[in-house]
Amino acid sequence: MRDPMDTLVIVGRRDIRLLRHFLESHRLFADLGGRVHLVVWRRDHDLLDQIRLPAGTVVWHKDDVPELVDDDFRNQMYLKLIADRYAEADWFWLADADYLVCAPLTSADFLSSDGRPCWFYRPWGPEVALAERTWRAGSEALLGAPIPYLFLSEPQYVMSRSILRDLRGRHDVTRLLRDEPMPADQVVYGAYAFAEHHARYYWIDA
Repeated sequence: MRDPMDTLVIVGRRDIRLLRHFLESHRLFADLGGRVHLVVWRRDHDLLDQIRLPAGTVVWHKDDVPELVDDDFRNQMYLKLIADRYAEADWFWLADADYLVCAPLTSADFLSSDGRPCWFYRPWGPEVALAERTWRAGSEALLGAPIPYLFLSEPQYVMSRSILRDLRGRHDVTRLLRDEPMPADQVVYGAYAFAEHHARYYWIDA
């Protein structure tokens, strides 16, 4: 995978003050070849208008997703699993507003030597006991299968539009908006990609 990589950020109102710094650092240091996509509420445009956006930035609106709920934490996770609606490149970096790019960054920094995106995981166990209690049961219920690993080990999330579409073709990810216990977006995506699209990633046991 040497094609352009988009950057996608799903933004809450409290993220705006941090987003300014992430976008400036992205403008200065990131050269991924793709576009930046921001997903925001329309009501937050007054704050977004105060930020210098990187050239070519595309702004999308959460308001256009009718199934969203009052809990914006759940919304954020759900939007990540429908992110293929927004990104244009098949591979995209899912970044958070509190990230800071501190050195030159290209798509090669996310890849193994054979050109596959890296994804970190680690076995469940005492060191990740809180994450296991919080996310495992709900994520396994959504996928209908055991999940042997935590796929939230390192926040280097390069996702594929085609894998997301395949995931949603087999599983109802709207359950993220309502299920208890709550699933986790990256546990669901990572476990699905690990099981069904294993060869497309370079998997690293952290």
